[in-house]
Amino acid sequence: MELSSVIASTLNPSLKWQAGDTIALTTSYTDNTSLNRFYVCGADGQTFTALSGLPIYIKGTGMLNAYAPVSGKDGEETVIAVNTLDQTVLVDYLTAQTAISTASRELTLSFNHALAQLQISFDITEGETVKKLQMQGLCHQAVLDLYTSAWSTSEVTEEYALAAEVISSLTLNLLPQKATEVTFVLTTDKREYTIPVEALTLTAGQALRITLHADADGSSVAYTEETTDWQDSGMGTNIESE
Repeated sequence: MELSSVIASTLNPSLKWQAGDTIALTTSYTDNTSLNRFYVCGADGQTFTALSGLPIYIKGTGMLNAYAPVSGKDGEETVIAVNTLDQTVLVDYLTAQTAISTASRELTLSFNHALAQLQISFDITEGETVKKLQMQGLCHQAVLDLYTSAWSTSEVTEEYALAAEVISSLTLNLLPQKATEVTFVLTTDKREYTIPVEALTLTAGQALRITLHADADGSSVAYTEETTDWQDSGMGTNIESE
């Protein structure tokens, strides 16, 4: 099986494979020779070969799933769990999936961000400074299923909170989900605002910008949203293995 790969994120075009980058492959059918198999990028930045020198042999019809950066050891079961409440250690995983059969000889994987991105900005009373943000109603913990490239998400919602001297804006990588009854609580140096959001849809590989509006007299407490470009969250221009 010959394998090539691209990063298809149009929202983050700076992401490109470099020689030596590693991805992990798993077929959707159970086979211990095609579980979490590491493939390394060649000098052309597009062609990948098996790290062990032994390629995957397609033995059935299904899907070939991939992720990066890699976790665990080549050919061994691994658990990829994320908790988006701690953004400081959160890995910005990429995933890809393509159909396979015993006739497959040349395959191309098109990677995109596995998480969704929420960019939050504020439109509040002039002269006030946001010092704390609380976000309620979203799920934050999940495990990546190697056989489907999908997140198995906990149904439990948890509160995200951030406090600082000044919060002018915030970019969060979050789990893809359709949430209802999300609430944002803004604490400024003068008062607290509660902004309810009836529905919030976070889509893998997409960035959503939401602006929270609040006036001191309470006459305007609302939000607006729009799609936008993905912002770098610490991965840089390369995809590096863990």
